[in-house]
Amino acid sequence: MDSNEQTNEQKEKDFGVLVSCIIAAGIWWFLASGPSHLALILSGFFLGYLFLGYCVLAVLLPGPDEPERKESFVPIPQSEMVRPKALTL
Repeated sequence: MDSNEQTNEQKEKDFGVLVSCIIAAGIWWFLASGPSHLALILSGFFLGYLFLGYCVLAVLLPGPDEPERKESFVPIPQSEMVRPKALTL
């Protein structure tokens, strides 16, 4: 691993720590302001869905070391069915 890769990894870690501290400070400020019960419930749902979205993206997006996936289109074979013709007047 060369020094350029190490500095990039360190920058990514520092950015992650900064984002985590900003989110924690926002939560601290929100809770210190004495929110109503409805605001607490809504913010809990918001944080829950935010975390769920993060987990989904962590699973679906490829990592930096993984090769890009090539999309392949495979058509679904249509089964040959004999369909009765509708009676028309």
